[in-house]
Amino acid sequence: MEQITETNYQSVDIKALALNQNKFGTLTFEQGYKQLNKIQKWFIEFTELDYKNELPKNTVRQIEDNLQIFIEHLNWLRNFDISSTANTKQEHDDFESRVETFYDSIFQNFVLAHLNYLKQETALNSRGKKNLKKEEKELIATRKQYQRYLDQLKKQVGTLQREKTKIEEQYGEIAATTFGKHFEAQAKHYSKEAETWLENRNTSFTILLCIVILNLIVYFYLFTSDKLRWWPFLKPNEFFTIEYGLVKLALLSLMSYAISFSSKNYNVNANLKAINTHRKNIAETIINFLGSSPEKEEKTKILEKGVENMFKHLPIGYLPKTETKDEGPISSIFNSIFRQ
Repeated sequence: MEQITETNYQSVDIKALALNQNKFGTLTFEQGYKQLNKIQKWFIEFTELDYKNELPKNTVRQIEDNLQIFIEHLNWLRNFDISSTANTKQEHDDFESRVETFYDSIFQNFVLAHLNYLKQETALNSRGKKNLKKEEKELIATRKQYQRYLDQLKKQVGTLQREKTKIEEQYGEIAATTFGKHFEAQAKHYSKEAETWLENRNTSFTILLCIVILNLIVYFYLFTSDKLRWWPFLKPNEFFTIEYGLVKLALLSLMSYAISFSSKNYNVNANLKAINTHRKNIAETIINFLGSSPEKEEKTKILEKGVENMFKHLPIGYLPKTETKDEGPISSIFNSIFRQ
């Protein structure tokens, strides 16, 4: 990096200079960077506000002297080498202490008084004759634009009155469309659920049927082999023991309950699918009717009837009133026997 002077100090990247870990390692100048960065901005503001022509010569000289001190601090950072310093930590702390003292001095002696003064003078000077004429022209243009807006607003009021009637007419159609989409999505959801439970029921029924058929086949084989003295030389009652019967009965009851549980969930979801499909059809009917531009009284009646039938409880057939318990076929047989 080249030597820092009055001509190039404004473009110096203080962050890269003070927080260079490749150069300083862990001894980067965190606090010094924050304060030097602010000081750099203050001196740039002094220059932009033309302090040399706006402030007394004595004050200008003091600012320039402090600018040289600031540049010296930057060059110290530029030239500082931790590898050639005996007490690196002490040098680091002393520099940050000097920067902090310098920062406080600049802030107290120049920023609070002179920099704020320059900003106020600039704000006051910006209200010269040229700006006043410009503001006057802008005011006239604003009034003309306001008048055009007012004329447009009067025209829009009449348009809005007409649109209000049209919106009121379309509100029922929009609501019906929204409900129709909602009920259609619900019907698809419950249709998938019903298909899932139907597959579960069919799987459980297939397993139950296989168990029953296999037991019948084993029984008839043992019965025949016992009569004909075939292998495995077992009587049916030696294989089909009470223990085996209890285990098999428990398994059959479990599968029976699974069939019943799947059937009930299938009925519930199929019922909800049918209800939502019914509601979707009503909503579509309302949309088609409103699209024919009916009279206001007819529109009111169709909306009332549509809403009434849309949410009216109708027996679809999937949930009979007598279905109150999750009884499978095996459980139903035993309950019928014990109730007699």
